Amino acid sequence: MKVRPGTLYHAVGRLEADGLLEATGTDRDGRRPERTTYRTTDEGNAALAQRLAGMLSDAVNEYPVFPHAIAGAHNLPSDVVLELLDTRLGALEEQLAFLARDHEAAFAKGVERRRPPAQPKRNPWNK
Repeated sequence: MKVRPGTLYHAVGRLEADGLLEATGTDRDGRRPERTTYRTTDEGNAALAQRLAGMLSDAVNEYPVFPHAIAGAHNLPSDVVLELLDTRLGALEEQLAFLARDHEAAFAKGVERRRPPAQPKRNPWNK
């Protein structure tokens, strides 16, 4: 994911204004610009845990939410992550059962299965 510097600074500013981050100091390395260091507050850690919990447990087909949640899962206790993933798995199993029932109902009504048109094989050497 590409993040522009202005976007990042704006996001950090909002997180600080919301009390989720706090500046811990500034330093300068040689002739480089001054750099501010931040840490998450207790409120920020709670918000992160809550957001990750939703991202891990909710069976939402939204890229890249789940891969980001997996990447951040180390911020939660492992037993919590496993419980949240079990919740997600349950929701996915319900969705699959719903789709299977719809498939069976359509088949029982004589609806023919439509197959997508065959895609020609691409030669990776020809662009």
